[in-house]
Amino acid sequence: MKDKKQDENQAQYMPIGMCLGIAVGTAIGVATDNLGLWMPVGLSIGMMLGLSYMGPWRRPKRKRKRSPRKKMGERSKDKEAFGKPRTEVRGYLFTEENKTRIKNYIIRLTNYKTGDIIQTYPKKENDTMAKNLYSLLLDDEVVRALDLLAMRRGMSRSALANAALAEFCAVLTPEERINRIFKSLDAYMGATPDIVPFLVENRPTMTLKSSLEYKYRPTIRYEVELYRAPDQTGDVGELSVVFRTQSATLVDAITRFFTLWCKLENAYLTPLGRGSITYQIAGGKLTRRLRPVEAGEGEDFSKILGDYITLLDKLMKCYLMGEADAARIELEYRAALRRGVGLL
Repeated sequence: MKDKKQDENQAQYMPIGMCLGIAVGTAIGVATDNLGLWMPVGLSIGMMLGLSYMGPWRRPKRKRKRSPRKKMGERSKDKEAFGKPRTEVRGYLFTEENKTRIKNYIIRLTNYKTGDIIQTYPKKENDTMAKNLYSLLLDDEVVRALDLLAMRRGMSRSALANAALAEFCAVLTPEERINRIFKSLDAYMGATPDIVPFLVENRPTMTLKSSLEYKYRPTIRYEVELYRAPDQTGDVGELSVVFRTQSATLVDAITRFFTLWCKLENAYLTPLGRGSITYQIAGGKLTRRLRPVEAGEGEDFSKILGDYITLLDKLMKCYLMGEADAARIELEYRAALRRGVGLL
């Protein structure tokens, strides 16, 4: 009611302003003998003054009505609502089952004395070194030194702490096993003039590069990835052969060679008990799964892998440069198998 009366009072400013404007314009027009000009000017000024007093910026702000405070008796009724078997409070349904879940979740997060462990991800069947989340108390100086060393090695704090504890306790972790294989492969392939290894420690992948004696010298990249544990099919990793070129003729030739290579391996390795091998060929790239190597074969896995990559690189270059056809490639492959090369 008060706001309505205030709006009515402000609506009176328009006619008052118009009257004052006409009066002032008439007086000035008579004095200057130019009544036709000053009357409209005075009327306009008066309307502007009236509008300025009627504008929304002149209106007082309306106060927001607050809900009255509840009395003590009404508050106690709200508290009693939590004890009911089905009560909806702020969009959440507080049933007995939900209350139990929330209580158990809070206990599991805060009750460190009982030794509760929260798993970061589910443990795989073949993964004997699955990681869990633990709580440790460390000095600030130790944490700062740990972070500095982890940054220099390109590792996270948790990974570095896990590696240090594993070395202290003489436990071989999957990461350390992969590092040993890649270091051995880097030393073994370093003596090969045609293939250059690129080793980055504490990474599950390693890259080796070679070049083809062709115009523009396109690059052949071998990417080796090792798993922390064998997957469901028993594979321990995968090898990718990436051929970088813009020549459609060269891409077609490399695709034919990859197809021939897969047929040769399926034809000669399956009878030897190596099992089925998974391949994928797309866009000048070959991806091959790596089967586990038995320890009874008497050779290191890195040496077997290095010999396999060397054989693949040699036969591929001979095929692409026209030095050997499919029949010649098969003869070379069978001769390599008799020497124990390529059994991967």
